[in-house]
Amino acid sequence: MSFDMLKLERTKMIHNGEKVKQTFSKEEMDGRNRKLRAFMAEAEKELIGFAERELNALIEYDRKNGTGYLKTYRQYLYSDGNLTETSDALYIHRNTLIKRLKKIEILLEKDIRDPFVKTEGINAFFVLDYYGTSLNGLS
Repeated sequence: MSFDMLKLERTKMIHNGEKVKQTFSKEEMDGRNRKLRAFMAEAEKELIGFAERELNALIEYDRKNGTGYLKTYRQYLYSDGNLTETSDALYIHRNTLIKRLKKIEILLEKDIRDPFVKTEGINAFFVLDYYGTSLNGLS
């Protein structure tokens, strides 16, 4: 059997529980794979764009002023908002952390204690971690 004649099979469950085999040619599978790769590339751009929009204010401020607000915000979110755990992880005094978090709220123009804001922030960092994006080395 030649490579061009190769048929790829997939088993699919239908409503009554019977298995039905679908057969796809190599050309059909290549077309499906191209569409999937295009979709995934677009999804990656959208996700990275979301992360950059969420964190842009901190990124720009850190870049201009040499501060570590992005790192502080990441640790705060990863510590689930626990001030003691966050300050211990960053090796800073709790009062210093509180001052930084107030500045982060001003820069982001959001209440970072809000559960929805926390979810958006942590998702933004997850996206950066997943795609290996560091936003020019700042995260």
